[in-house]
Amino acid sequence: MLSSLRKNAGSLLIKIVLVLIAVVFTFWGVGSFRDQGAKPVAVVNGTPIAYEAYAQVYDNLIENYRRSFGDSLNDDMLKMLNVRRQAMDRVVEQQLLLAEARRLDLRVTNEELTVAIQSMPVFQVDGRFNPDRYRRVLGANRLSPEGFEYLQREGLLISKLQGMLSSGVKVSDIEAREWYDWQEAAVSIDYVRFDPESYTEIKPSDEELATYYEENKGNYRTEPKRKVQYMKFAAVDFENQITIDDEAVQDHYEANPEEFVTEATVEARHILIKVDQDADEAAVEAARLKLVEVWEKAKAGEDFAELAKTHSEGPSKDQGGFLGAFGRGQMVKPFEDRAFSLAAGEIGEPVRTRFGWHLIKVEKSNPESRKSLEEATEGIRAKLRNEQAASQAYDLADKIYEEAFEDDNLTAIAEARNLTVNTTDFFTRQGPVPGVADGNRFATTAFDLPLNIIGEVVELSDGYYLLQVMEEQPAADQPLEDVRDEVTAALTAEQQKKQAAQDAEKFLASARESNDFAAAGQAAGLEVVTTEHFKRRDSIPDLGFEQAINTAAFKLTAENPLASNVIEGNTGAFVIRLNDRKLPEDKAFEDAREQTRTQLQRQKQQQLYSGLIAKLRESSEIEYNLDVDQP
Repeated sequence: MLSSLRKNAGSLLIKIVLVLIAVVFTFWGVGSFRDQGAKPVAVVNGTPIAYEAYAQVYDNLIENYRRSFGDSLNDDMLKMLNVRRQAMDRVVEQQLLLAEARRLDLRVTNEELTVAIQSMPVFQVDGRFNPDRYRRVLGANRLSPEGFEYLQREGLLISKLQGMLSSGVKVSDIEAREWYDWQEAAVSIDYVRFDPESYTEIKPSDEELATYYEENKGNYRTEPKRKVQYMKFAAVDFENQITIDDEAVQDHYEANPEEFVTEATVEARHILIKVDQDADEAAVEAARLKLVEVWEKAKAGEDFAELAKTHSEGPSKDQGGFLGAFGRGQMVKPFEDRAFSLAAGEIGEPVRTRFGWHLIKVEKSNPESRKSLEEATEGIRAKLRNEQAASQAYDLADKIYEEAFEDDNLTAIAEARNLTVNTTDFFTRQGPVPGVADGNRFATTAFDLPLNIIGEVVELSDGYYLLQVMEEQPAADQPLEDVRDEVTAALTAEQQKKQAAQDAEKFLASARESNDFAAAGQAAGLEVVTTEHFKRRDSIPDLGFEQAINTAAFKLTAENPLASNVIEGNTGAFVIRLNDRKLPEDKAFEDAREQTRTQLQRQKQQQLYSGLIAKLRESSEIEYNLDVDQP
């Protein structure tokens, strides 16, 4: 049911191609026969957006979040991120941008398209575009040159529009300084904290507990549960049916040269003498001379590892300065350049990086190597066999899914084909589901399905699945006695927090009346704490990250130093007063001028881009046919 491109998206080549065409991928006509004639998920100024386009963006977003968050990605996070809405916004915005680019008569010439494609390393051999490789790469991933070139043209068209927007954005020195001062300003505050947990005498009565429970009964309901029957289609079950011939192996080898290259690495030790990046010339020279003395000892034959243990100021000193093997791009550039210029056993001249001065000894040099076709054949054959097996597993799952249109009975369909249907116990939306490798995602998928309906093919970590929800247990209230401990803890915390806020309000009134924060604290027997300076986005010393306090602190002025309200922080109720404010020095701004201008320019470009999107949305007719705000 999904396109061939989607089914083969796991290969290195297709990932490269997808990156190149991601901007407009969603507008390629890749829907399956089942999508043909189906109602579009949205219509933008009369142009329909197919479900396949939306689904591809949705799947890509999920995959990106899974790479970022790993196993911590769960249903609650997906709800918070509202991935459905994000996916819909993206496909709609891309359509709006394409239409705007065409309205402005922006065009991509054949020459521009040719240069863009021929510049892609994936289509080059020895640094030059190779037509045979181009056709082979696209063919290996079931892409036609016409379809790929259409995508590229659309992507370049949107890039032109974005470039036109960005070209007019300028940042003056005054703007840069004002923005830098705003970003880098630091404040110190005095505060008094009222810790809710210190009110240990608070004990809710039975009557209070009963009232609180009735008012918050929904918080103590059992979660809904579902029971599912499912079929699993794993690639491993199809591998013994597949034969990969030598020609297929050779085609893959030639189309994916980067897959068989092991980059050059060096194994090295180093001795570091630290010096600040902004240190004056005298400090820099003193650090260099200190390292030169060590260098002379090394050249005289003293053991480099022992010298590192004695003199190095880096974290690897206890290992004799040993850094292990590293390739290009893993170290800061000056360090990398020096290390890769040395032969095994050679000690180079001191080199400076932002960390200080380094003395480098290369222990071993490992040149770039490439597996021969013979060496790579076994691995390629296994990879292609797995990919084709996965494709067959998907095809069977998809075929059975299509059959389910006429008979929504997974068991009957499976029996007719002599296949196995499994049935789970009841589980919640959070899962996990015993017996399923990717139980959390399985559970999320199951809760998105209507009762008794066989869902579309879903890919989990160990294969493709078809799910059918057979039974559902709705959420139900739990009696107070079953959740008394939870209710007691919640109400106690609420009453403690309320009492802390009330006492903070009294203190604030006292501090305001006396106009002497320290004296008011002393009179009340409370500790007044003065923080070190912190910036807008910093954690507050000794308090941690307290966004509400941080925000309030930077609104205070010398004329009005006392916060007008009690601040509800993460660890209690706070009354705060400005102690000091510092702006960055002129030299700091001069050192950061260009970086600041660049950052502010990007911010203004993004604001301009967002403004264009908002304007296009406002002036367009957009019809949504899919509820993307549902949980």
